[in-house]
Amino acid sequence: MKLLRSKIICITVAVLAAVFAQAQTNTITSLAAKAENSQNGSSVDSGVKSANATLSEKESMTTLRKNAEGENADAQFELGQRYMDGDGVATNAVEAVKWWLKAAQQGHAAAQFKLGICYANGSGVEKDETEAVEWCRKAAEQGFSDAQYMLGVCYGNGSGVKKDEAEAVEWYRKAAEQGYAPAQYAIG
Repeated sequence: MKLLRSKIICITVAVLAAVFAQAQTNTITSLAAKAENSQNGSSVDSGVKSANATLSEKESMTTLRKNAEGENADAQFELGQRYMDGDGVATNAVEAVKWWLKAAQQGHAAAQFKLGICYANGSGVEKDETEAVEWCRKAAEQGFSDAQYMLGVCYGNGSGVKKDEAEAVEWYRKAAEQGYAPAQYAIG
């Protein structure tokens, strides 16, 4: 059982790193597409090297911040990610948590999950495993497979909740049904 738990923890760390990187890539791609779409229909200056040219980094951050301050949950999530990664701004976990909390309170599942991870690790907030479970649960109940898997880990290890192998398997199963490989591995 200890070997399985160690494997699950190692897989979890690797998966979380991949999830964070993929979420950032998806959001940046989405923002670039929105910027491109806003330029469609207008004449393109001959000085522009490509029809797919995006805003400069400074303009991009200004637009992102304006949208985040305008209660756009996707923009709040992305701004939080940028602060966590130090992408276009100085790395600041406290500021990342601030923006993720705003998005999470609007029901943004990825932000809820990230907030749960921050509470689990004490990154930008005081470590609180119970709070971590609550935020992950909100995302998991929306069908967010990463969060479903993490709830399985929490129940399996008794982190932030009473240890309950049956409940762990149930959350792993939900994530596995969505094709989430670490959860499939966890239940065999």
